[in-house]
Amino acid sequence: MRHLTPATLIFCLLFFASCTPKTNNGSTGTVDGTKQYFQTLKQGSMSGIEKRETHVVTEDKQWGNLWARIHSNETPVPNMPSVNFNGSQVLAVFMGMKSNGGYGIEIKQVVDTGKQIVAVIEERMPEEGSMYTMALTQPYHLIQIENPEGKPVVFK
Repeated sequence: MRHLTPATLIFCLLFFASCTPKTNNGSTGTVDGTKQYFQTLKQGSMSGIEKRETHVVTEDKQWGNLWARIHSNETPVPNMPSVNFNGSQVLAVFMGMKSNGGYGIEIKQVVDTGKQIVAVIEERMPEEGSMYTMALTQPYHLIQIENPEGKPVVFK
């Protein structure tokens, strides 16, 4: 039976650690308020949306149109998650077209400041010198939040 030598194990750990994408928190800082629970509906790196966009979806028709755009490059289109828009909203962030893998976007937290809902976004960029998929990507993240009062939503 073969065993990994310590040098091989260290090499493998260093190699895989160097493949982790770099996180760019930008200047989001801390948002004062009450952290809100949210549910991820879908997150991925391939969509039909090629430009940087944010959306606050408040009704079924708007949700259906956005879902169709996201999956315009897929056949068949996957089933759309059911959302009860009576007190709930869908927040969507799209990073736009990127020339390779290693990019990502995520809504990290949602905060109710009392006057508005703030969705804090984190973007990941490829780390210089790392290897990534050579394919066009369009990273995105979709979440569902409770917003029964219909407070305005700000992406930060």
